[in-house]
Parts: sequence; structure tokens; C-alpha cells
Amino acid sequence: MPPDDGSHIRTSKKAFASIPASAESALQIYAPLLDALNRQRGSLCPGFVFEETATRSPHPRHPSHMKPHICCFSTKNADVHRDADKASRLELGYTELFFEVKPKPVHDFYTDPSSDTSGGARASHCFAREYASDDEAPLAVQKSNRALGQHATYVSEVFARQFRVFVFSVSVAGSYARFLRWDRSGCVVSERFDIRTQPELLCDFLWRFSQTSNAGRGHDVTVQVASPAEEATFHELIQLQVGFQLNLEGADLAQAVQQHYVPGKVLAVHVLTQDASEETPRALRYIVSRPVVSSLSLAGRGTRGFWAVDISSRRVLFLKDTWRYRSTDGLEGEILQRLRAAGVRNIPVVVAHSDVPRGLPPYDDRALSRDDFQTTATDEFATEPWVCRIEDHKVHVSRRKHYRLVLATVGYDLKHLRSSSELLHAAYDVFTAMRDALTKGSRLHRDISVGNILLVKESDQSVRKGYLIDWESSCKVDVSGVACQGGRVGTWPFMSINMLSPDPKTATIQDDLESLLYVILYCALLWLPHKLPKKDLYVVIRNIFDFSVTLNGVKCGGDYKLSNAMVRLYTGPIVWQSGVVKRWLNSFMSYHSPLPGEVDSKSRWTDLDYLDTFWSNFLQTESLETDDRVDNVARQPSTSEKSLSSLDTASEEDQSSAGTESSTSVHPGDTPSVHLSISLGDSPAPVVHPRASTRLGKRPAQTRLDSKSPPATKRQASSGPGKPTADSCSGGGDEEGCPF
Repeated sequence: MPPDDGSHIRTSKKAFASIPASAESALQIYAPLLDALNRQRGSLCPGFVFEETATRSPHPRHPSHMKPHICCFSTKNADVHRDADKASRLELGYTELFFEVKPKPVHDFYTDPSSDTSGGARASHCFAREYASDDEAPLAVQKSNRALGQHATYVSEVFARQFRVFVFSVSVAGSYARFLRWDRSGCVVSERFDIRTQPELLCDFLWRFSQTSNAGRGHDVTVQVASPAEEATFHELIQLQVGFQLNLEGADLAQAVQQHYVPGKVLAVHVLTQDASEETPRALRYIVSRPVVSSLSLAGRGTRGFWAVDISSRRVLFLKDTWRYRSTDGLEGEILQRLRAAGVRNIPVVVAHSDVPRGLPPYDDRALSRDDFQTTATDEFATEPWVCRIEDHKVHVSRRKHYRLVLATVGYDLKHLRSSSELLHAAYDVFTAMRDALTKGSRLHRDISVGNILLVKESDQSVRKGYLIDWESSCKVDVSGVACQGGRVGTWPFMSINMLSPDPKTATIQDDLESLLYVILYCALLWLPHKLPKKDLYVVIRNIFDFSVTLNGVKCGGDYKLSNAMVRLYTGPIVWQSGVVKRWLNSFMSYHSPLPGEVDSKSRWTDLDYLDTFWSNFLQTESLETDDRVDNVARQPSTSEKSLSSLDTASEEDQSSAGTESSTSVHPGDTPSVHLSISLGDSPAPVVHPRASTRLGKRPAQTRLDSKSPPATKRQASSGPGKPTADSCSGGGDEEGCPF
């Protein structure tokens, strides 16, 4: 941020003198705070306005409907917020930063070390008091835990609704405030200060915030508003592609197009040409609108996926936008290119891929360096001597890099299957891709899930083909076929029994095969006809796919999968309408785990040639239904099903199909910033579980002020929304969850 000579402030000595030190309600704090902010707005934060948003909700006290107490908007976007329906959550699509207020200092999230604490003592100081359970924690601590969860939920929504590199927020407890800077790796938090006795800190922060660029306020400036001509072409081509893929027309087609397009909400996303560091880079421009998947998790890859249009070639493509870990095995685009070159079938074709730059070309004919690309910054502070401990652990933060991948393959994920024929044919295509990758590319996918199988209509095929996507979590195998990287990877409902154990063995192709079996069983249970009562279906889905326990701090599961493998406890009683589906499931489950008394067919589970022959012959000789899709849970609204996607986010990340709203926010001398607001339909905002919320901010840790950041006292670095379950558990995929 720009340096501050102090000349902008008339006086800050009594700027917030009207704020009480403590109060009985948040209103008693944020009402005078809002008045003070707007009274000095012209000199304090020029170009921006502060608005109360907490009461702009149909149920302002209900956790699922809460909004921040105060949001800061650019003057260009203030009217958008004021004109919006109270039931919408548009504020989080346009806010530049927000204030969340609690009435008493004791409700503060964190506990600072004393001012005279040395560096060594700071490193051993626990930044938050932790208790074994909420029952043991004082009421004030329980409230602060819930407050942290709510604060982090707002941040996750801002990330989902806008194109952001990072987000600033301000936490206020009584008259004490903290600055927070959030990115996809975690959070940096200041020590608290009293805005009545140290008002210059908040005044200086806000003035410098107003004077910096859009990038300095956390916006991704590689995203711009599309032109009207680009929007018209986008709509035309998306409509043609949807009509072709789904064989729709008229009103049905118009409705299906809404999954990808919102009129007036169309953006241009840029991707650099490949090998940009070795050539004069140029940016490729892709037009997008509504994402088909958008992460609602705070930390992690934050993957969004769009159907995109290349205006110059008039092609409909798929654009994946994600925050990746450092790769030791190549970028996902490079992995796909190598697999395609090796002859692996049924995987996407790469059009372009690159890390995302901090700004767009021209770059004065120079090669780009590492510092020219968007990365997280929380990790830069994690090893500083002033960083405090979190939950009695040293803070660990992993750096992430912003990355985009454009694919020529577009379609619909497996939840859109039409029949048992389409399910088994697409799954066989995926089996072929898995087998090819192993035998021709020495690679395991390691994240077979419903969301990672794409149904694609091709002109020469009578049945939609299955493509295996999202190879980011894949890895090489050794000569014996064992993964070269250990640890648990994948999407929880579809992980193998081995991967769900407390100490899993390193993955092999058999783990992926078992995951594919669970994908087929899951889809059959939800969308193919059977006579299992709904209440029993709920039990089967919950136990086989969602069950987990925590043992010695390690999440594990698989008990009910093991029970079903041993005696068919859950699948045995199911009466399927299609005898063909039953025969396939029984055969494949017997290959995986023969029942007592059955001919031992276990050796066939490791014989890929045998499995290929069985599956191929099965599809050729059996008469499969081509239009037998049903919705076995349609009569009961889903409350926990995670939305499935054609591209996945980090393991266990929530996703939601979403729409976008965009507008320009212009500051003198600035380029427009783009605000993306994801429409969550009629569903409420995501709610963070109170205990989980203590991981969600990871109770950040502490830093000095640098000249490029908003002023603060000392700051805290945090591993963010929960310790990642280690890099080895960063596999993509939605956690589908029980659909009831």
C-alpha cells in the first residue's frame, strides 16, 4: 500500500471516542462506529462508503442468514447494495472489506502475549485458549469460537462471490479491533488495539486502503467485464453446445442454458500462453458467466469451473480456476499432455494452462519471474520468530499458486446420467483411462469420484462417453505399481477401505478400482430404480459413504464398507428393478471381496486384463436400459448433499452451482475491478460449525508491519481454515455427502 505522510487526516485523536469500551449488544458498538466512519469518510476513506448490512436480512439473528455488521463499498457500487432485496446476499459480492462486531472485549477470538514477551516466549504462547469440548469452555469462549466461525464464513463467501487474491476484514470486540488478511493458505491477524486510544491505526489503515490499487485491495485484475458483443457470441455458442449435449430445444433448452449464463453477468478471464517464462507472453481471453462449480471452503484450492468461449475460434471450452500446491510432478496441464502423448484414452484435451500473473501484458518484452505470479502470502510469515502457537502446535502453512487450465472437453458430470446403460458405459470408459494411465503412463489418478467423471456427447457415439478428469492429485507409480507418494488422497465417500483406515497403505490401482465401484453403487442407489424404502436408503448412503470417526486426532472410516464387502450387509437386501445392474454389481463386488462359500475370485481383482474382458463382454451381451433414470430422493429435500461438479476442489470442500453478478468499481487512475456474486438460489449461506470454526481461522499467529501493508501493531500468521489434512490429503473432489 502507498506510504502515509499523515496529511490526509484532519485529526484522528477523537475519531472513535464515541465507541463504548463494552456494551450489551453489537448494535451499541457498530452504530456509533458506523457514524464515526461515515462522518470522516471524505478524508478517511475517499471513494468508498460504509453501510450497515447486519439488519438487511429476513432473519438477521439466524446463523444461516447473518451478514457482517458493516460493509465497505466503492461509491460506484453502493447503490447496487441499497437496491438489492434483503433476502439476497449481494453485499458479499460487492464488499471491499467488512467489519464484524461483538459487544464485549472478552468475545475477542484471540489472546495476545504480553507486550514485554520475548521472541522465544512468543513462539510458545498459545494464541487461543482451547478446551476439550464446548461444555468445558466458559460461555465467553464459546461465543468467541462461534464468532470466529461466522467471521470466516463471511470471508469464504466473499471468495466464492468475487475474483479475489486476498481479502481484508476488521474484527471488533468492544472498543478493541484487529486487522485480518485472508488468502487461500490462511490468515494474518494483528494484535488488538483500542480504537478509542489508538484511532490513528484504523484511520491510517482505511486511508491507505483507499489509495492503493484494485490489486492492492485483493482483486484479481486478470478478470474483466466482457463487452456486449462478446456476451452475445457467448450466449449463442453456449446455447448451441447445451442443445447438442442434452438434446434439448425450446423452453427446456433456455432453462438448461441458465446453468452457464446469466444475462448481463459475463466476464473475460485471461490465461497466459504456455511456457510464458521462456517467451514474450501474451494473454488468451476466454468469456465466462455462471460457474458450474464454485468452492464454498475458505482454505484450499478454491476451484471454480466454467464453460468458456474462445471468441476467436468460436469454441466452447472448459476453464478451471484453482489455487494449487507447489508441484513436484508437473502441473495438471503438463500431466494431461504427457498422458495424451502416451496414448491414454478418455481424458481431456488441454488447450492452454498457466499460473495466473499479477497483471496482464505487455511486460516490456521481458521474461516473467516467480514474483510476477499470484501466490498466497500467509506462508511468508509462518516461520517468523514472533509467530505464536495455535492449539499448542507450531503454525504450518503451505504456499499456493493461482493456476488456470483450459480444456477442449466439455460435458456434464455423472450425476446427470440418463440410464443404467450410460452409467456402466461411462464407468467402463473411465476404467479404460485408469488402466491406460497405469500401463502407458505409470500413473494413478487417486481421486475417482462422481464429480471427476464427465459425460460427453460425441457425434459418432450413441451413448455419451465417460472422461476421467481432474488429474491434479495423481502421481507416478514404481515398478510394482505402488504410488510414489504416500498418504490419504481422494474424495471421502468414494475412498477405498484402505484409504479410510487410520494408517493407510500407499495407494495402488486396486484402491482406484474400489473407488470406481463405490461411484457406480452411489449413482445406482440415487438414480436407478430399486425398491429400497427412503428411510433405508438414507441409512445405506449415510453408513457406506459418509461414516467417519476420529481416533487419536485422525479422521478415519470404512467400517460399513468393510461390513458390506464381507457379508453384503447393505447391498444384499436391495431389490433392483434391473437384473442387469444387479448382476454387474454382484460380479464386481465378488471380484473385490468374495463372499464366504463363493469361488475365490479375489485374484481377478488384480488382473486388469480379466476385468477388462468381463466388462467389455458384459456391455456387448447384456441388454441395458437406455432411459431408466429416477430420482430416489426427490420427495425429500437435500440438506447435506454437496453439489457435484465437472471439476473438483480440494478434498472435502463444499461446492455449489452458481451464478454471477459483475460490475465495475473505478477509482481515479485505476482500472476497473470485477465483482463476482454467486447466486446460491434460495438456500441460505453456508454455516460453519462452531467447533470447526476454531480451526477455520486457525487462530492466526503474529507479525510486524511492512511498508506495503495496511498499518497494524504486530500481526499473526495462521494456517487458515483448518490445518490441511496434510499435503498428501489435498486430493480433489467434492465430498458428496448424504443426499437427504
